[in-house]
Order: sequence, then structure tokens, then C-alpha cells
Amino acid sequence: MTVTTPADIIRLVLKDTGVLGVGQTASAEDTNDCFDTLNMMIGEWASKRWLLYRTEFYNVTSTGAQYYTIGPGGDMDTGTQQRPDRLEDGCFFRQITAASSPNQIDYPLSLLESKEDYARIGLKQLQTIPQFVFYDPLFPLGKVYPWPVIPDTLYALYVLVKYQITQFSNLADSI
Repeated sequence: MTVTTPADIIRLVLKDTGVLGVGQTASAEDTNDCFDTLNMMIGEWASKRWLLYRTEFYNVTSTGAQYYTIGPGGDMDTGTQQRPDRLEDGCFFRQITAASSPNQIDYPLSLLESKEDYARIGLKQLQTIPQFVFYDPLFPLGKVYPWPVIPDTLYALYVLVKYQITQFSNLADSI
């Protein structure tokens, strides 16, 4: 049997655990409880980097701004994916001028892991080649702060985020 919906998964789990016997059907209350538990489990999985099979790069051409937004409709538009909860190692910036093509070099950025680390920077408006990136996971759009600030239009900022696993909205969702 091919599992195609959350309802199919719930039915199989209830049978495999011996809660349901042959020909029995779970009550609506039991099915809803199992659906909530399934979504909680997916929420837990989404927070574990080692459980996710892929990461994605998002980028934005520099405008000289102090920060760029990331999430659905942000400067780094993630489409249907919600804003990431954190950045993964692997963020970089790239010179995008015609003179650098086709030999564009990626310059790695170190992650500042906390707001306190970013707050210790005295001159946040300094504009030159960046070395660090800080991510503030605000809602609904997160903010990505490269530091020093990337000069206008010469570079693109790339950030690496884990692919977001989304919870099911109803029992009939396709998997």
C-alpha cells in the first residue's frame, strides 16, 4: 500500500501498534489527536539539521543596505518556504561585475551566532569587504546583517539555509 496522505500514515501506525484491529476504524477524536502528534513530530524534525536531506542557497544583489530580509516576499524570496530559523555555515559573497566573469570568486563569511556578538560591533555602517554575517530570525521576515556592509551593486550575498519541512494542514494533504 502506498502512503499518500497523513490519514494513511495514521491508519498504518494505529494498525502497526495494535491500537486498531482488522476492519476497525479510528474515531475522529483519535485521528485528530494522532494528526496533532504527527505535526508536532514534523515540527521537531524541522529543527534538527541532521534530519534534513537538503540545504538551499538564497541570494541578493547588494544595495549598500545594513541588512536584507529573507522569507516569502523578502529581499531573498524563499517562495513558499517560511523564513529560516537560522543560517547554516557556508554563507559567502561574490563579486558580480562583468570584469570578474567567468572567474567569480566566492569569499566566505563567518557566522556571528548571537545578537550580543553583533551588538559588540561599534561601527555597524562601515562599508567595505564583509567578513561576518549575523541573522536575526524575526517573524514573518528574518533579517540578514553582513558586516562590514557590502558596497552597492558590486557583489551578491549568498546565505545557506536548511530546507524547511512544513506541517500538514489537513488529513487529506498529499505527501
